[in-house]
Amino acid sequence: MLINFSKFFSGGKPVPFTAAYLAPEVQNVIPSGLTRESPYLAHPIFNMYHTEHELLRCMHRLQSKDLSVCHSMIPLGSCTMKLNATSEMMPVTFPNFTDIHLLRQVNILKEMFNELGELLCTITGFDSFSLQPNAGAAGECAGLMVIRAYHKVGLTSPGFIGADVCHLNLHKTFCIPHGGGGPGMGPVGVKKHLAPYLP
Repeated sequence: MLINFSKFFSGGKPVPFTAAYLAPEVQNVIPSGLTRESPYLAHPIFNMYHTEHELLRCMHRLQSKDLSVCHSMIPLGSCTMKLNATSEMMPVTFPNFTDIHLLRQVNILKEMFNELGELLCTITGFDSFSLQPNAGAAGECAGLMVIRAYHKVGLTSPGFIGADVCHLNLHKTFCIPHGGGGPGMGPVGVKKHLAPYLP
């Protein structure tokens, strides 16, 4: 099978080796102390289901036991550590990163962060990046805060963005108490063509 697989990538041409030729090199790749001696797939679950619908029902039962964002909030970050190679995570443990005093200015870190920001801008087409959020959830929150800050009162107006009618909820915007009632508590603004119909 290995030879047939190799021929596929060689465009059908003969490959310069045989399985017997490769066997001595691959037989002892795993040290004897690490080779498995127990049988494979010995758990009853692997011999319990023999039809497709039985297996599907088993998978559905397992799925119903899983906690996911469909059912509840779950902690983020469980995917990050297992998807990154250990060699990629090791630099985070280096003393040059972990033992820096909070008041010490480290220019090389600033350069590294700036370069990372520039690379991310190039990849995504954005113009600027903040590397301050330390987790995905914090990044999502920071993004929402940016959007909220952009849309705060004063940066635009209902008439400018094309609204014909707008009720100003002064209870929230101007701190008028609930149930206060009286003039000006529920103002409605309209464009000129609707002004004759105001109460």
